[in-house]
Amino acid sequence: MVHYMGVANNGGRMIYTPEVSAAIRSIPMPVEMTVDIVDYGSYLGIRFYESEWAHLSESERLKMAMYFQAVKKMLEKGGVASTLDPVYDSPGVQQLK
Repeated sequence: MVHYMGVANNGGRMIYTPEVSAAIRSIPMPVEMTVDIVDYGSYLGIRFYESEWAHLSESERLKMAMYFQAVKKMLEKGGVASTLDPVYDSPGVQQLK
């Protein structure tokens, strides 16, 4: 499931447009997990949650890493900067495994 959020903080200019949304949606997500696209005004954040990542198998993690890479490359090709934004939402030690 991919959620799309807009947070305009660059003079009200949002870079997450309907065209960008359609391009991201055109890349099939290989594993069911929550991914949010956050518009920070000058770049997009690709947000995912550590609690969901922790339950993926090694094979599923590899598939998701390839998905994230494909999304980032597609955005960069279109001139849109992006970052991967893991959210550490599990109690205890905060690290991606």
